[in-house]
Amino acid sequence: MNWSRTFSDGKAVQAESYSAEIATDPDMMHMIRQSKSLAGPFNFGEMRPGRYFIRVAAKGPTLARSKTYRFEIPVDWGTTAIDVPSALKGMGP
Repeated sequence: MNWSRTFSDGKAVQAESYSAEIATDPDMMHMIRQSKSLAGPFNFGEMRPGRYFIRVAAKGPTLARSKTYRFEIPVDWGTTAIDVPSALKGMGP
């Protein structure tokens, strides 16, 4: 999964590293995958069909965390979860 390293106002995120978490619930209480990266894409490996929730956090001088997004992997999708950014659905404000 690739992502933009900017805030919604376009300013760059000053981070030493990034982490992404995938859970089976929107409150992120039942995490099933976590991936860390210095700057490149995240790799979560193969995932089963189902509904999932994801968020990204930046570690650095200021901790920044994205909103939680929902995505679904259909039964016949294959082995890649997020090829198209429009697959992510925002979860609230």
